[in-house]
Amino acid sequence: MAYDVGSRPNRAMINSPRDSDGNTYLHELIRKDAAIDVIRDAIENGADVNALNKRSLPPLAVAIQYNKPEIAALLLDKGANQYFPVSKSADFNAVYMASDTGRGEVLKVLLAKGGGAYANSPGMTQDGRQASLLPLHIAVKTYHYDLIEPLIAAGALPNEEAGAEKKTPLMIAIENNTPGGVRQLLNGGADLERRHSETGRTPLNHAAQSRSGAAARALIDCGAELNAADATGMTPLMFAAENGDIGLAGTLISARADIDLRRAATNETALMKAARKGSSEIVKLLLGAGANPVLADSFNRTALRHAEEAYAQGTRFLLEDAEQKALQAQFEAIYRKYRP
Repeated sequence: MAYDVGSRPNRAMINSPRDSDGNTYLHELIRKDAAIDVIRDAIENGADVNALNKRSLPPLAVAIQYNKPEIAALLLDKGANQYFPVSKSADFNAVYMASDTGRGEVLKVLLAKGGGAYANSPGMTQDGRQASLLPLHIAVKTYHYDLIEPLIAAGALPNEEAGAEKKTPLMIAIENNTPGGVRQLLNGGADLERRHSETGRTPLNHAAQSRSGAAARALIDCGAELNAADATGMTPLMFAAENGDIGLAGTLISARADIDLRRAATNETALMKAARKGSSEIVKLLLGAGANPVLADSFNRTALRHAEEAYAQGTRFLLEDAEQKALQAQFEAIYRKYRP
């Protein structure tokens, strides 16, 4: 429904603020759903297509926010800029704003008219603050997975780290715990084994550490390395054991992750991690899958000793029995060699 915004101001006044937010006549026309011919007339009579309101947003930002692809196309044809600095610390990026707000049809228009040049540049949020993420990152963070394909096709880099924590789009999809987003990114070229520049974690490490079980299963289905260790030597199974994530631990074991793999720095195993955390169900799971309870870490502590130090009584009782049986089995194996 179109709203009456009054008669068009003269050229001297057409770019003057009309409200407390600093919106010009052109901003107002777009916000109030004016006919495209009225908007075209305003531009042809002096309305500035790059005028900024008090939030440093141009009319193109309003067309994006209100999901108006035809008006966005008109503004671009009339000279609207897709990317430009609005202050010393902030840049307007139409592609970023469309990705943030999930405006797929507007994004198509932007990309068709050269927006791909800004697919790897940050931009402003809707309230005028400078963001540190890139368009593909923010599209994934806000669950707009339908924008992944067009952004990557336009040149967005699926393995780029961005933001204060240097996350890739795949890391963000993992934190969202959405298998569909994970698969779309992998199909678009995201690296299944890309290690984080600081933590050394692979995507599966990250999924296990962040307790994103559904995303982890999608990564495993796609062939992720089960035993990859991060910069501290932690494997996905160790993270699952430490977090008490029995579902993911079971998935990793079923996929044949190495149960007794040692953490490089300390020689800890997943069983020791579960023991110290008091995760009785995971201790049972690991023992049932053949985890060795008599292995010791760099400080000569077995899983039982970890449980004792943490006052984890539930796991302690399980491990006392398991360790006794394992030692008995070792003794019998040695004895059999010398039995007449």
